Amino acid sequence: MSKFPHDEFDDVPPYQQGEAGKHRAPTAAAGSSRGGGGLKWIGLFAVLALLVGVVSYFVLPTLREDSPEAGTGDQEQGEASDDGEENGEDGAEDGEEDTEQGGSQPTAAAADTESPVQILNYGGPAGLEDDIAEQLTELDYNVTYVAEWTYDDVDTPVIYYPPNAEAHAQDLAENLGIEQVEESGAWSSVAVVVGPDFAE
Repeated sequence: MSKFPHDEFDDVPPYQQGEAGKHRAPTAAAGSSRGGGGLKWIGLFAVLALLVGVVSYFVLPTLREDSPEAGTGDQEQGEASDDGEENGEDGAEDGEEDTEQGGSQPTAAAADTESPVQILNYGGPAGLEDDIAEQLTELDYNVTYVAEWTYDDVDTPVIYYPPNAEAHAQDLAENLGIEQVEESGAWSSVAVVVGPDFAE
């Protein structure tokens, strides 16, 4: 028997089936199980990350070394650039030699390949007009008429041009080395008149 008098706290109802004790939180067991599952997933992710790092460090470098395509492509590009530089240097030297040998020969292609050009020979050697016409044709000028000069006396060489054709005439003058360029309404197209003193 207790030496304390009976009170209201002594009247405790009996435990029901399945009760674990009223002092414990009802979700404590469930919370502990969920925490264990989270740790399991964290561990799996850590192992997976470790495997990826090992593969990247050890396997990928060997695959790059075994592949011949990258090195071969770089080598071919290097050889091509070297060949291009050598060919460019040779081309420049050849161009300089041609310029020195050509003297006053035409050097630039036609700026106007459509406007007609006439070539006339006034007292020059036979066939001079044909030679000039051939040179201008090779430079893409549109030579439409080649003949002997049968008009009044004229100082040669000279280029006559109609109005609005000065740029075409000046282009011809630069290529042929002719300084005298004159506008004339008597001509419908540019006319190049050469003579015995024309430097071929």
